[in-house]
Amino acid sequence: HIPPACHSPTPTMAKNTRDNNFRKVHVEDFDEDNFVDDAVGSDFSEAVSSRAAQVRKLLSAGDKEEGLKAALQDPPQACTDDSVKAKNFETVMEALTSFKTSEISK
Repeated sequence: HIPPACHSPTPTMAKNTRDNNFRKVHVEDFDEDNFVDDAVGSDFSEAVSSRAAQVRKLLSAGDKEEGLKAALQDPPQACTDDSVKAKNFETVMEALTSFKTSEISK
């Protein structure tokens, strides 16, 4: 016979075992298939957009050489977002195509 003080009630399962409201952290959000590193992409995106505006301003002021230098500064090599890389490419091409063939020294 077990003394009443040592006797513990039989553990019972939750009635709804599919209920996950008890969780404090949703572990599914950390699955590598669901992970999106927005912070890194947005930093590159902001830098590329800012640089594109600066390049346009320099080109419209007629300062093509400085515009090209600005376009080539700090390329987003570590960025994994292809749209950011494409935007940077467009900025560089805009600066390059602003030069006439006769303006390019050999």
